[in-house]
Amino acid sequence: MMSETFYAVDGRGRIARMEPKDLFAASDELRSLLEHNPGLIAGDPGASEESGWLLMRERLEIEDPEFGDPPWVADLVFADRDRTPIFVQCVPSLEERTRREIIGEVMEHVASIQSCYGSATTPEAWGVDSPELQKRMTGLSNRPGESPESLVRGVAERLAEGHLRLAYVTGRCPQEFKRVVEFLNKQMEHLQVLVVEVQEFRANGFRLLIPTSFSSSGPAKPVREQPDAAPPPAPSVLSEEIEDFLDPAPPEASLEPESFDIPEEEFEVGASGVKSPWDEETFFDAIEGQLARAQVQAVRTFHQSVQKLNLDVTWGGDLEVGSLDVALGSVTSDPIMSLHTDGVLTLDFGNLTGDPRLEVIQQRMRSIIDDRLGVVFHLDDLFPTMVPADWCPKVTGLLRVLDDLEKVTEEE
Repeated sequence: MMSETFYAVDGRGRIARMEPKDLFAASDELRSLLEHNPGLIAGDPGASEESGWLLMRERLEIEDPEFGDPPWVADLVFADRDRTPIFVQCVPSLEERTRREIIGEVMEHVASIQSCYGSATTPEAWGVDSPELQKRMTGLSNRPGESPESLVRGVAERLAEGHLRLAYVTGRCPQEFKRVVEFLNKQMEHLQVLVVEVQEFRANGFRLLIPTSFSSSGPAKPVREQPDAAPPPAPSVLSEEIEDFLDPAPPEASLEPESFDIPEEEFEVGASGVKSPWDEETFFDAIEGQLARAQVQAVRTFHQSVQKLNLDVTWGGDLEVGSLDVALGSVTSDPIMSLHTDGVLTLDFGNLTGDPRLEVIQQRMRSIIDDRLGVVFHLDDLFPTMVPADWCPKVTGLLRVLDDLEKVTEEE
């Protein structure tokens, strides 16, 4: 699983933690990044020209008088090589949307786009400056001899036929939105909905952008790139000590074996071999170093609440990753949920198999998760996982799942 903590490494092998930043607080900067790097949305930040996405215009207000809905704004409008239009909207978070709201919004956007621009065959109708569009077409080495007028006409024709893409660029994308995206892309022949979750991290003049795309093409595929690494960093305002820390001098670190000596008391050796001594203290020490403050608080809330529910809590894991394992003692000693030190939550459906009673508990657990969290996992997926960004905002619902499940087992 992808960690939410990243580090910049200098020439001497020393590291500086990259702090997460709210990229959406500077919407103009975000639009500029997407305008000059459409590959961030297309799926390959380093291949903007190869993607063939041509910027038609910025900030297009789309208002359909026929429906009477308030206008919504497409922050950027692109056209791909086939002249299919791509309408991009930058949204700080999609976490507050319900599934019905998501589907309704997507359908309203599609209807208003087609109604307003399906017959808009001239640059003027799109509010596009023809000379500026011609420059962009030339710079992108698009179709030789094509004019702005013919390009816009081709886009309008594709749109009238129902071919378009909606791209939502966001800081947070909940599981519900991903499921709706997958459903819509399977049902619609010409419409494609893209969701790109973008995170930004900074450390001493360095920036890291991590776009993760969700569409009909399959599960999330993180792309680690630094598209704006070429420009020189901003003037340093660091102290001399930090400047010295990041000075790209030759490595001086020792690789002698004694550099890696580990005290014997750090490990407990039993009949089964060597195991890591994870407990509450070491677990939360590891959590503090890897997760954001709000996520650490969610983990602590989870831990305190499962104790109040009188569920069985044990500490496990290996030498690198520890786990907080939660079991229904009245049913099985095996965990039904495991929360790891990297923040990943595993739902241990695989431990509820092999016995009719366990199978019933597993079915009830899946049903409660769907009801409380709005998340459905494939029946063949016996150990599905959720990353911190997906489950931490829903920690209350997660605890209700455990509470409901405990009541179910008591009734049986």
